[in-house]
Amino acid sequence: MKNKKKIIFWTLLLLAFILSQWLSVKLVYARKLPDNAALVLAKIYRLKAGYMENGNDRLNLYIKDYIENKVFIDQFVGQQLEKQAADPTIFVDELPKGQELDDLLWHKISKDAWLRKISKDNDIAITQKDIEDYFESAGGLESLKNDIKEYGVSFDQYKKLVIDSFILEMKVHQYLLENYRDTRGVARIQEAYTLLEGAEGRNFDEVALSYSDDLPYAQEVSWIEDSELVDFFEPIRELEPGEFSKVVQLPIGYIIWHLDSVRQEGEQKLWGVKGLFVAAQGIEDFFEAYLNQAKLQRIY
Repeated sequence: MKNKKKIIFWTLLLLAFILSQWLSVKLVYARKLPDNAALVLAKIYRLKAGYMENGNDRLNLYIKDYIENKVFIDQFVGQQLEKQAADPTIFVDELPKGQELDDLLWHKISKDAWLRKISKDNDIAITQKDIEDYFESAGGLESLKNDIKEYGVSFDQYKKLVIDSFILEMKVHQYLLENYRDTRGVARIQEAYTLLEGAEGRNFDEVALSYSDDLPYAQEVSWIEDSELVDFFEPIRELEPGEFSKVVQLPIGYIIWHLDSVRQEGEQKLWGVKGLFVAAQGIEDFFEAYLNQAKLQRIY
């Protein structure tokens, strides 16, 4: 009899616990819990905020990611408002709130999930060198940490939600461009090249007027020193005046060089060039194209 009572007691206790957790999860989805409490439950139960579905491919979106980004933005906004309250002369840009903030958070977590999938499928990883290069470009680690203190957020938060996200975005973008996923940009620059080398003999200026995304760069001669003809400029060295290069891929697009003339200034040789530049799709363009094919379902 005593054992039976124990069993009943523990069974009821277990049921009460399960019920309490079920109610807590319901409160998370109803957004009735403080962010910190909701974040704990979202992590424990891997609660889904929604998903993006493209054919048989489904990307889950998690409440944990939504709340972490929301807390980050709330802390940043709070810090800016405190600064303004202490010194009314400080101008603070209009900060996101309400539906605008919700849309911003959904865009962030859905794009991050898409970036992670591409990186996982194609073995794209953030290396220590990537992180060190970012710190160097920001003026050094200590300088960056001091700047982050002004934002009212922790360095770990900033690194996870801003730095790592930014580096991954850049690496995925580079991968997409290098693997010719930019169908619009590639098609446009190839069409321009075909016209330049075609039998009809259309000249560089004429083609550039129709295809270049940077007309001043295509119409005005830029002078480059012989010592600068490296990397993207290297193909210029092989040209004779009046000739144009093959298509050269840049980090932000594609270019066809045209050598206008060459002159000598002292011991330095100068190359006068124009460039027919076609911009590559940005990472937002790639993501927008994905969203146009996918179904985004929110459940949070």
